Amino acid sequence: MADPTAYDLVQDDRLTDLETLVTPQPKPPAGTEYSFPVVGQDITDAEYRQMMMAQGNGVLDQGGQPYWLRNLDNATDTAQITVSKTAEDAKAVIGGFFHRLTADKTISLPPVTKATTYYVCLTYDPQQATNPAGPITLQVYAGTPPTTQGKIHITLWRVPRNPNQLLAATTPQRVRPKIAPTITVDHFVDLPDPSTVLWGTRAFVTNEPPEREYRAWGSSEETGAPETWKRVGGTWHERADTASYKWPGHGHRAAYKTENGRVYLRGRVTRADATTFNPNVDGGYGFNILQLPDDMAPAAEERFIVTGGFSQATVPFGALHVNADGSCRLFVSNNIMTWVDLAGISFDHKSSES
Repeated sequence: MADPTAYDLVQDDRLTDLETLVTPQPKPPAGTEYSFPVVGQDITDAEYRQMMMAQGNGVLDQGGQPYWLRNLDNATDTAQITVSKTAEDAKAVIGGFFHRLTADKTISLPPVTKATTYYVCLTYDPQQATNPAGPITLQVYAGTPPTTQGKIHITLWRVPRNPNQLLAATTPQRVRPKIAPTITVDHFVDLPDPSTVLWGTRAFVTNEPPEREYRAWGSSEETGAPETWKRVGGTWHERADTASYKWPGHGHRAAYKTENGRVYLRGRVTRADATTFNPNVDGGYGFNILQLPDDMAPAAEERFIVTGGFSQATVPFGALHVNADGSCRLFVSNNIMTWVDLAGISFDHKSSES
């Protein structure tokens, strides 16, 4: 067969431009209601995105800091978005469409004449749905990324820059939302090796009461894959000493933790001035010995009997009122209690009852 002539090549280019006019594109049915996919029929990219919506959008992080911002260069006003140090690529998903970066990519962050925030994004552009390279590209925007024509973005980094500021003197803000699956197992020993799953993978262990939740985690994302299954919740948050109340020097420090919709308290509190708790304080409103975050408070006031240290033979008792505003107020009927112990107190927090 003879080689194509110059005329043939020109006509080939023209035909390529016309292909989109003659290639049938799937169209959704008309009417107020329909479902899809239909066996044997194509779907549109919008329908595909809807089908994949539950998957979410984000970075698929196997470790090694994929899509990391590095090498800010003052001379060229450029930086690099790099691949994972360990996986040697970077992967993400938007609306069921996947992106892969196979080598570090240089981006431009030029000087500005007014305060500007650059957004470094992965952008899905439906106008590029038939592009052989795919509809997702790495883009930089001076200001809020546009959402016209159906564009969807994953913001990887924000880089605020001021006039006359060297690029290396900026303070980039890492965003990089990760996406990871959820798994359920009967027992903790049934969990897979954390190094084989994505960072942040969520796992429920159901047959070891109480039901517990874990995340695939590690000491440093830079070094590679997750190293352990980290318990979600169940971490004690200690209350710092204040001018009014402090730790008496024995037992646990006052603290709270949340687990499966309940708040647990523990620890000991004494008055900072070394005096005893007494009945006549703050106009009868009690000693506000612990303040919980609002979402960790109960939906309505709950009361608990507490005991503690004493300077006489009589064991002192008090009532701890845990209020809907998060305040934990101690009331006593005499003045012999030197410190109070919060051990054993638990209640449902308001967020679990909504």
